[in-house]
Amino acid sequence: MTQEEMQERNKQIALMLTWDSNESQTEFYPPYQFGGVKDLDDLMFNLNWNWLMEAVEFISKQAHKGFPINCIISNTGCAININPTNVMGDKFEGKTEIVNTLNINYHIVDEKEKDFTRQEAVFIAVSDFAKLYNNKEI
Repeated sequence: MTQEEMQERNKQIALMLTWDSNESQTEFYPPYQFGGVKDLDDLMFNLNWNWLMEAVEFISKQAHKGFPINCIISNTGCAININPTNVMGDKFEGKTEIVNTLNINYHIVDEKEKDFTRQEAVFIAVSDFAKLYNNKEI
């Protein structure tokens, strides 16, 4: 992944989390726990597990057309998808076409035989979700 792509992915996550930024989106003003002003090189969602977990928590609180969104981290990677069942395990009726509208999966070894660490797989999945979210596609 190039430096520019990493910066763009970090930026998408910061925007999803509604961090304030300057007009050109080159400086961000995160909540107090992340410290002071951050420029694009200082955003660390790709490097810091605690930062990344803030984004995972955000995603886990979202819904799409009434369906909860799952962000699942496992020993094989990360999956973000729409949960077609409610908390009781009952299937939602009449809206099954929505379930397949979101399916982001990154595995530690993906279908293109790229090796990712678990953190890299989560970072890529979360930043892909963030881009969809920011573009109002979710």
